[in-house]
Amino acid sequence: MAYITSSVTRNKMHYLEMPNHLNITLQYTMVVAKALENLARTTYVPFAGSVCSLVLAIVPLIQVTKSQKEQCLQMAEDIHCVLCALVAFCENSDNVVSPKLLEHSAEFAQILQRFYACLKAQKELGTLKRLLKQSEITQQLNICKQEFRNVRNAFTIKLGAVVARDLAEQNVNIEKRHQELLELILAQKSADKDQGVPLNYQASQKYSMAETLNSVTLFWALPQITPVWPSLAQAVWERQLSQQRHCIIQ
Repeated sequence: MAYITSSVTRNKMHYLEMPNHLNITLQYTMVVAKALENLARTTYVPFAGSVCSLVLAIVPLIQVTKSQKEQCLQMAEDIHCVLCALVAFCENSDNVVSPKLLEHSAEFAQILQRFYACLKAQKELGTLKRLLKQSEITQQLNICKQEFRNVRNAFTIKLGAVVARDLAEQNVNIEKRHQELLELILAQKSADKDQGVPLNYQASQKYSMAETLNSVTLFWALPQITPVWPSLAQAVWERQLSQQRHCIIQ
């Protein structure tokens, strides 16, 4: 008896929480759709304008729908993810669009059109007709849900390739900055040697050199995902200090 009561309680909580989750998801979807609409005016990503118009028309229909709330929530989440991917593509498009992106965008727009038609027809039906056509409506929504999930997966793979490319470019830039730092340190050391700076004066510049390295690190704004600069600076300093001690002993 206790198990049955707890199960009923969980089900009630699920249905009470789901509308809130759906409303929040729809609000985020509206924000992303409006952002994509603004980006579409300055960048060229195919079907972006049509997609935004359809999404902005679909959201109010989902808000007033009285059945299939859970399916609508899942489709709203998929739509939100695809919109986020399109925003990322707009920001990195450089007016060059791949055929695959063109194909996925067209497919997404077509699915949105079918989903919009299904929701609009469901809204216009009376209560009795809606009950009589419940199985047909459910079947159409299931098809749309699967199609949205397929498009979401396709955009996720495509966006993953873009992220991998950006990370590769970032790694190249980091290696270049490492080399520039080493050249700067070697140039400073060579300049001190040419000017005949005494060893005791070089030793007195320990904290000054450390501060210089820290300043260079802050100036280049190294991303946090590659925390190798402090160890590099420490290794260079320890090697220089070891050489100075060796000279003093000799």
